[in-house]
Amino acid sequence: MVEVKKSWETNNVILGIMRDLLKDPDSYPHYKWVNNHLNRIAKIVVGNDLKLSHKLIFMYHDIAMGGYYGLIITTKRIGSLFYWKMIYKQVR
Repeated sequence: MVEVKKSWETNNVILGIMRDLLKDPDSYPHYKWVNNHLNRIAKIVVGNDLKLSHKLIFMYHDIAMGGYYGLIITTKRIGSLFYWKMIYKQVR
């Protein structure tokens, strides 16, 4: 999870959301702090870090535990836990 937090540091949009949430927890209704992680609709937010997103995709796509289930199922499995823009495009 250190990598996820680090991915926020270079994302100005995420930094802005985080600043606003600290001032007013209701400023972004879809975003919340849960166990020191930024969540969007109960999914952990991942910043613009291609290495990290590729690592997550690999974990859910290629390893034996994740298996290969195709684009839609792989995207749903990753998307059930994590959120980042263009997730579908990157899985493809």
